Amino acid sequence: MVYNTNETLETDLIRAQYYDVGNVSIWRDGDYLVVSIVLDEGYSLTLLHIHVATSLNGIPQTRNGNPKIGNFEYQTSFTGITPSFIVYIPLDATEQSATTLYVAIHAEVDTYTCTINY
Repeated sequence: MVYNTNETLETDLIRAQYYDVGNVSIWRDGDYLVVSIVLDEGYSLTLLHIHVATSLNGIPQTRNGNPKIGNFEYQTSFTGITPSFIVYIPLDATEQSATTLYVAIHAEVDTYTCTINY
């Protein structure tokens, strides 16, 4: 995503190229970039990769231009049901002075169901 640092960016989180499973919001808070992910009911985060750069070339990519998520700077895994997550990513001096940032996000999402027994 291309993010204008003076605004809040909101977009859908797409699973398997076609399914809208939640929302991603990105905004600036001082020296931090804040990424919020809120999934729709029935979905849970299992793994999250995020990379921030001042150019598209700064995002780790294969020769074919596919993201190399294993090389993304921020990675976290989740256990249990995790329908939302917020991360504050510290920006370096170059990123702080940039008016445009490139943000790549890869999330692994599972489904879950809750059963209530009476």
